[in-house]
Amino acid sequence: MRLRWPIATPASRSPNRHSRRSPVLLLTVTILEMETTLIGIGGINLRISLPDPSFQLEKSYSLFRVHSVPTMGDWHIHPEPIPDTIKPLNNLSRTSRIRDISHSNGKIIFRLWWQPDALSPWKAAIMDPFRNRVDIWVNRIEGESISCPLFAIDLLLFSYLLLSRGGLIIHAAAVKIGEEAYLFPAPSGGGKSTWSDLMAGNPEWTVLGEDKVIVRKVNNSYQVFGTPWNPRPEYLGADNAPLRGIYFLSHSKENRILKIGGAEAASRLLQQASLPFQSRQEMEQALIIVEEIAETTPAYQFGFRPDLSAVAYFSSKNKQVRI
Repeated sequence: MRLRWPIATPASRSPNRHSRRSPVLLLTVTILEMETTLIGIGGINLRISLPDPSFQLEKSYSLFRVHSVPTMGDWHIHPEPIPDTIKPLNNLSRTSRIRDISHSNGKIIFRLWWQPDALSPWKAAIMDPFRNRVDIWVNRIEGESISCPLFAIDLLLFSYLLLSRGGLIIHAAAVKIGEEAYLFPAPSGGGKSTWSDLMAGNPEWTVLGEDKVIVRKVNNSYQVFGTPWNPRPEYLGADNAPLRGIYFLSHSKENRILKIGGAEAASRLLQQASLPFQSRQEMEQALIIVEEIAETTPAYQFGFRPDLSAVAYFSSKNKQVRI
């Protein structure tokens, strides 16, 4: 089974006369005494360096702080504005109206705009995969005294970080039952939050997330991890468990679970994966991960009623499947 993905080029997604090679990056990095925080997300531990108290991590990261562990990378937040050397040459070089991702000299450059018509980026970052380092800059919005430098750009950075470590961010709810995890992918409005609320009513279950979770290969098996990117604080958590089943959610008048094949599961899972990647090699790597998840994990279509009968039905069917 092989999925194929049409690779697009920046701007119009087709080559044009405005295309040009990325400029060589020449940066002078100011060395400051910074406050460091250790966080662990998706089984990846990072050291975050903040220049002063006016730069803070979002509250959602508090549950993901770790202590005295080996780190896999360093993320440095810089107090100075975004250097001109990493600003786009012109608006025609953007890959979209509010974000841009490009490659230069083995590094990955990320830019975000606060508004589509803004000329200068709001946030920018350079990821150096060989040094396991990310440098982040923020152009503060007028009147902003406290900045959350990772907000919005963290999903892009983690997508690339996870890709090189056998993982993806999936738009899905997830639950831990005993020592096993079950994934419930769905598009926006497909029932993830409703189903999360129903699952949360069972005191023996732990909801790992209601909107975005990480699926990553660890020690030859795929694990599901909670993330700090779920809308409601009650569904934030750093727990994880081995993936044992995928249930694609949909609203229904009747509760019904139907087995689906690996090819269909891979195609549907791909639609709910976070895939900001720009190169063919990156996309092929993501497709391999999706295919392996689908080939090694039982998958089902789960139409459910928005009441507790769905929880009882799922519990009964899940026990039957596992016997």
